[in-house]
Amino acid sequence: MKTSSIGKLGERIAFLYIKQRKYKVIDKNFRRPWGEIDIISKSPDNELSFMEVKSSVFAGTNFPTPEDHMDNGKIKRLRKICEYFANRFTNLSDNGWKIDFISVRMPKEKYSLMSKLPDVLLTRFIKYCDITLVENI
Repeated sequence: MKTSSIGKLGERIAFLYIKQRKYKVIDKNFRRPWGEIDIISKSPDNELSFMEVKSSVFAGTNFPTPEDHMDNGKIKRLRKICEYFANRFTNLSDNGWKIDFISVRMPKEKYSLMSKLPDVLLTRFIKYCDITLVENI
């Protein structure tokens, strides 16, 4: 399992997860030389939400969590690119904006199958994942 493959699947799962919760996705993988925003969306209360997604595969309890991969430097870079986006697209941030964190932990025994599924079938496997949405990090 490559880290990049785990991350891509985690972002797909996070995307499906927030859509189920009535978020409206505006963009994915917005990049600039100094950073990237995984998902940009409007929350159900119409607030602009910048989402950082971290993923991991687990087969027990002693594995690192996605949260272990967030640090102050990452948050600082993320805040910089979010401010850039909000200032550039002011019409989208009329109701303010926030940075959210989505942690996606996928079970090792289902990872291989899940990575091959199209989104329409992947939604059925979300229940096997441990997903946490932390607002306003």
